[in-house]
Order: sequence, then C-alpha cells, then structure tokens
Amino acid sequence: MATPAPAPTPDVYAAFSAAIDTLSLQRIFTSAGGATQAGHKHIHLLFQSPGGTVNEGVCLYNFFRGMPIDVTLYNSGHVGSIAAIAYLGVKTRKASANATFMIHRTYAQSQIATASRFEVMAKSTRMDDVRTEAILREHLKLSPTQWAALDKDELYFTAKEALDVGFIQEIGDFAPPVGAHVYGI
Repeated sequence: MATPAPAPTPDVYAAFSAAIDTLSLQRIFTSAGGATQAGHKHIHLLFQSPGGTVNEGVCLYNFFRGMPIDVTLYNSGHVGSIAAIAYLGVKTRKASANATFMIHRTYAQSQIATASRFEVMAKSTRMDDVRTEAILREHLKLSPTQWAALDKDELYFTAKEALDVGFIQEIGDFAPPVGAHVYGI
C-alpha cells in the first residue's frame, strides 16, 4: 500500500522581483495556478517591481482580484508605476517600514511617426490614464493637492504615507516561518 502524500500546508511563500511584462505575467499565472492546484489556501508574495507595461499591469490587477484563494502582497523595497496598480488588486497589502511606492500618469514613447500615429498614441495614453485612475480612485484616498500633483509629476509614498492613503493596511515584513520554502517567480 502506497503512503499517502502529505497534505499541503495552507500557506505558500514566494518572491517576485521583475518588471511587469508578458513573460513575468506568465510566470505569476503559472505559479499561482500551481499553488491553487496543490491545495494551498493562502499565497504570501514578496512583490518588488519598478513597473512595466500598462496592459500587463491592469491584467495582473484583475487576475489578483479574481484569485480563488487569499493572497497577501508585501512590498519589501519599492513598488512603482504600473506595478503599484497591480499591487492594489489584492485585499491584503503590507509594506516594510522603509518601503516606497510611486505612481504617475501613463508614459508614451514617441517614435518617428506621422501626425495620425501621434493622435492614436494620445488616444491610447488617455485611455490608459482613465483606467488606471479609476483603479487608484477605488483604492486610495488622495487629497485634491495630490491628484493635481499627479497630473504633473510622479508621486512617491513612504510606508507610513502608503498606510495613510490606503495602499497598504499594515506596515509589516515578509517573514516566512523557519523552514518554509520560498519559491522564486
């Protein structure tokens, strides 16, 4: 008679440190799928990213929102740009005391293009701003002064400021228990 496999622990620990792009998105999808299929009930994910592409960041935000198990994200250093949008997709968000966040309006790279191509880029950039602002407004409590500043420049937040505006619910560190395996994504 075969010995039954041990039951999975309810929690699984992983770390992600990369830009948000198609390849990193695929790694997150695969890892999260593996965790749910293995019977884990809670993913603790150290999440470190300077940002990436808007489409992939919004996709990751929506993916996190639809996860069938609990996910806690931990900012242990810096989460910026579209990664900050994706970060807001989970219910439980924590940051180390010396972590930072950054948000900004959508950037568009101008290349050699015709006037009509620039018009298309402007329309696309406005669309991205509308959808990312909707996500920010759903989760954050920014002052009118901060919203006005966001129209002109990047906004940076310390962990304490992130707590005040709603990026996080708690200042706390990613701290897997002794002996826990931490998967790299």
